[in-house]
Amino acid sequence: MKDIVLCNGRGQIGFALSNILPASKNSESKVYIYHTWNFLNKEQSIQQDCYNKFIKFVDQHKNDEIVFISTYSERDNSYTFYKQLAESYLLSHTKQSKVVKLPIVIGNGICKDLKTGEKEPYGLLELISVQDAAKEISNIARKGHNQNRVFRIKGESISAKLATQLLTFK
Repeated sequence: MKDIVLCNGRGQIGFALSNILPASKNSESKVYIYHTWNFLNKEQSIQQDCYNKFIKFVDQHKNDEIVFISTYSERDNSYTFYKQLAESYLLSHTKQSKVVKLPIVIGNGICKDLKTGEKEPYGLLELISVQDAAKEISNIARKGHNQNRVFRIKGESISAKLATQLLTFK
């Protein structure tokens, strides 16, 4: 069995993954879960830097399996643009890698932003818990290689206004 290596997995998902991934057996064959991206600062220069670091990583690990954690957000911003560019690069430059597209992870950040009004609720939110996201990522990383290399993890749909009302209910 391949060792699963979490690359700089910070944040809530990184913590949850580190708790459920099996201990390394120091095998020569590795699966790298790439969960290293600045999602808080969506400035173009920051996102381009994240992309450039990812390209270097892919080029250094072309013969290994890489599981890239991405988004299926349709927001028009540099974060989404560079994540999609990274997905394309990975899929076109490696043979064994996978892309995992996550919905909004229901963690501290989105809850705080909706409660404080920092984010304006609109449309539908598709949410997933940190624990469920980590479990799904781990399962995909353990799967053998096949021709399907893009996985969309589905969450629960709820109106953004209703989610905000639930978070601010007293």
